[in-house]
Amino acid sequence: MAMFGVPSEYIYERTKILAPSVAASEMAPINPLRIERALVNPRANEELAEFFEKSSHFQSLGDNIHRATTFAQLKSILLDKPKYDIEDEDNVVMPNTNSHQNVAFRIEPVGSAKLGVWIASSKFECLCIGSISAKTFIALARQRLKKVANLGVKILRIVREAYMIDVEMDGLEFNVQYCPATKIAESWPLLDTAPTSDPLFKIPIHSLKILNAYRDVEYILQTVPDITGFQIAHRFLRLWAKSRGILAPQFGYLGEPHITVMLARMCKLLYHRKTGDPTVPDIVCNFYSHYAKLDWAVDTVHDPSFHGTNTQYRRSITEPLAILTWHTPIINVAYNTSKQSLDTIILELQHASLLTSERNASWATFIAEAEDAPGVARGGAAAFLQGFKRYIKMDVHTWGPSAAKGSNLLRWLEPKKPTYLQVDMNKRFPDLYTRIWPDRFAELGGNLDGEQEYLAFYLIGLASSDDDSATEPMEARRAASPSLETLTSLLRDFIEEVRSNNRFYDASTSWVDTSILQRPNFNLLKLNDREWPSVAIEDEDDSDEEVEEKPDVESFPRASSMKNRHTSKHAHKQNQAPAPGGKLRPAADVLNRLRYDSRLDSSDYVIGTVDRFFGIREVSLDRWKTETTDDDFIPQHRIEYFKRKSDEEIVWQKSTKIDNIFGSGVSKVAGS
Repeated sequence: MAMFGVPSEYIYERTKILAPSVAASEMAPINPLRIERALVNPRANEELAEFFEKSSHFQSLGDNIHRATTFAQLKSILLDKPKYDIEDEDNVVMPNTNSHQNVAFRIEPVGSAKLGVWIASSKFECLCIGSISAKTFIALARQRLKKVANLGVKILRIVREAYMIDVEMDGLEFNVQYCPATKIAESWPLLDTAPTSDPLFKIPIHSLKILNAYRDVEYILQTVPDITGFQIAHRFLRLWAKSRGILAPQFGYLGEPHITVMLARMCKLLYHRKTGDPTVPDIVCNFYSHYAKLDWAVDTVHDPSFHGTNTQYRRSITEPLAILTWHTPIINVAYNTSKQSLDTIILELQHASLLTSERNASWATFIAEAEDAPGVARGGAAAFLQGFKRYIKMDVHTWGPSAAKGSNLLRWLEPKKPTYLQVDMNKRFPDLYTRIWPDRFAELGGNLDGEQEYLAFYLIGLASSDDDSATEPMEARRAASPSLETLTSLLRDFIEEVRSNNRFYDASTSWVDTSILQRPNFNLLKLNDREWPSVAIEDEDDSDEEVEEKPDVESFPRASSMKNRHTSKHAHKQNQAPAPGGKLRPAADVLNRLRYDSRLDSSDYVIGTVDRFFGIREVSLDRWKTETTDDDFIPQHRIEYFKRKSDEEIVWQKSTKIDNIFGSGVSKVAGS
């Protein structure tokens, strides 16, 4: 299939063919876009279908049936089918005549499961809307899932602050998130037809944010002109991004939500009612060329038919790019992207855009999978291994009879620690281009599959102006060459921090180390894709208290109402008398001031938090996570103090009401 593109006509505002539930008044004009037409042979679509069939990343009809059947079983468990009458077609649960409760639930697939773009590695994302509180739902769901543990149902993780449960069932991993919204649950048939200004959506902002996982996907399905072409292109682009090492949002690269927004926008910009829908090659060609040329520092990526030209979104100085969702509250799905990871994304888009101009290019040209040469790194991984003169190597070695310990260590390390190391290097050497490969490598012939021993490593490439690599564009070779001594010092500090974490790192069963190496022989390396056993991880205690099943108001669990079941660890706080003085500014205000005030160095501050197991623990302010779905997320009510590292001064403390940032609390009293 030739992917050669030639300039074509301008595409102007079109007449949108709308689903009945989308009002024409809600559609914004679409600006003209100059596109390129892909010149393809007559068998282009057939070749793409054959390519998908050969790929292990895509699922067969049997796989799809298995997913649907397993989801129906999970839904039955969560909705407690024996106690309720379930209308499977409408996915609605209401109490039966023998129940005195009045609970309404609805469970819907969201994400790739609803959009029809899942691949073999995709989680099955579900949204549960109900009339009880999130705290009650988590307890109920946990009880019901534990009752069927003998059937192979396993709770992998519970994140109460995010109202989320990860479950493994029959070989599939489900992500279930709960949305406490009584009016939505009771008026579900009206949801798809209600305008965005409908009072139905006047619910707490956090609930609305969760609900939008359904609303945004539903809008895409109703408004993308050729949804089949969209789905095919989406799957191909995800496979391309995976093969090139940039399908890893946890490392700051692209993810499913990023590609969804970018592709939906592209499909609408390319549509023209006179010339017909663009072909899948057209969509892919223009996706690469358009985003390779985009000014990411200025432009935002959003759906022009929904937001128009002005989204009212104002990105912060820590957001090098903005890829925006649809319904309010608008979210930047690329919040985790750094300047370095954006540089890598742009380089890969430019590389793919160049390939589209080659007449002999085929679908396989963009994707060279490991299956083509078993045991040897190929495609994007091979290019990465040849693209730099020096690399930072982070070795991970685990042993012993407990595979769970190794799994927990890797879960804690990946992706946080390699990414933190990259961030530290970029702060120390801002002009140095670094690139991290999101998968682990291993040496050929090593003991990779032993149940009691595991050895693999991460690699971070370092590019400077004297690199003679032919695989990395010249733009990537920044004029920076840190000395070996400086790098060694930085790595030593990093590894000491990793080994000091007694909760995840055990020197008797694991070893983590870093080193600097020259360009390795990629023919002696392979990508390590070992699957570790699933280990249940919960963020709270594992008690089995009974919970009354009753409707509740649309509220959120308050920190003040949560029972502290570890009273012995916090008895000193409970026995303290309240500190005198005026009202203390909240920790959130201090966090924002230290982050965004240009007169302050955020890297010079740490945050002290109360840990349930280890008492006070400190974390660098630059590594503080605000997204509730992040593994490192810590609720702000656990913040005890902010401390400046340079002089060890506590500049804000909750228990003593010290505030040397704003002058509130006792500081305000003392200064008045």
